[in-house]
Amino acid sequence: MSLASGPLRVPELPIHTRPQEVSSGIDSYTQLPLADLPETEKVITVDDRGDAQAFPKEYLISWIDSQTEDGKPLTDIVAQITDPAGQLKSIRLTRDIWERCIIRGPWQGDFSPIWANHIDATAQRELTLAKLRDSKPDFTKSCINFIHDLRNFTGNKGSRNRLDSTWHEFFLRLPYFDDESRDTILQMKTPRSTVADDMKALAQKRLGAELCAAHDLAPLFERVLGICWDKEREKALSSQHTMGSAEIMSQGSNLKRLK
Repeated sequence: MSLASGPLRVPELPIHTRPQEVSSGIDSYTQLPLADLPETEKVITVDDRGDAQAFPKEYLISWIDSQTEDGKPLTDIVAQITDPAGQLKSIRLTRDIWERCIIRGPWQGDFSPIWANHIDATAQRELTLAKLRDSKPDFTKSCINFIHDLRNFTGNKGSRNRLDSTWHEFFLRLPYFDDESRDTILQMKTPRSTVADDMKALAQKRLGAELCAAHDLAPLFERVLGICWDKEREKALSSQHTMGSAEIMSQGSNLKRLK
């Protein structure tokens, strides 16, 4: 059974700020004051500075679903609320906010399965990448070269020629990845499904238009492969977590126990 099939069990931690104390904003959907919403329909977040903010629960659920459908990680999603002066306030839903606020309190039943699925997908991704690095010594270098060329598809003839030479709709072939690596990457689990399914969904959202290598494919594969793009230096850097063989075996056993 998958982690996401049931609520994530976390110890209850009190959120000392009461909803009515932070409900001075406007519901972006209904344009009604947050104070008019029942307290059970508000989610309170508290950032690392101690600033609290209430969000309509249905807004957060819908916005998170929309953003993850676009391939954005849960911890990169930015939620917005309109304050009484009509100004938008933006709050990034960091890991800390998820763990301290969103998956706790009376609303946790709506959000804990989403977070559990994220954690499960992240763990499986790290395990898969570790196995690929262990079996293919040049895998990380190939990932870096791949992201570099995606980011430079338009302005660098060499990058474009290498990508076009793959004859693959997502460029997942040599000179970057062999067939085994390509198939493994496409079947990697994501919070919504698999990389292959996410790519197909992205293509469908573009209504048949060609996917942009730099703006559509690169951000998605950076998240999947654990590669960061340094805009200032125009350089791809690895953020992959290095796992040894013993840790790979341990992680694999842990995932089996979670099923």
